[in-house]
Amino acid sequence: MANDIVAVVERLIAAENSKNKDDAARELAADFTQITRMTGVEQRRDEYVKAVADPPPPERHRQLEPDPWVRQSGDLAVVRSVVETTERATPPATARFRNIHVLTREGGAWKCLAWQVTKLA
Repeated sequence: MANDIVAVVERLIAAENSKNKDDAARELAADFTQITRMTGVEQRRDEYVKAVADPPPPERHRQLEPDPWVRQSGDLAVVRSVVETTERATPPATARFRNIHVLTREGGAWKCLAWQVTKLA
């Protein structure tokens, strides 16, 4: 079960890397509340999907670090992970971010309900 939950996070990160708004939208729950970005900006579903297709500079590549923490109870799950980003600039800059995803089961599949990103020191 944890693999199915982590797979949602992996697909969201892949969608952001490929700028595929349709793939990102498929991973969001119907009542997705918002993502809180590292800058404190909150984006509702439509704002998030638009930002996936047309991200603000600098362009980043994201990589999920191994072994995210997963806790599941009934139809809710939490994934606590670290994502390393590399800016596509010269020279490339890297940073690490704590990501907290809250997922819900919708029609037998896990979907992202809320997402929080915090930059790590």
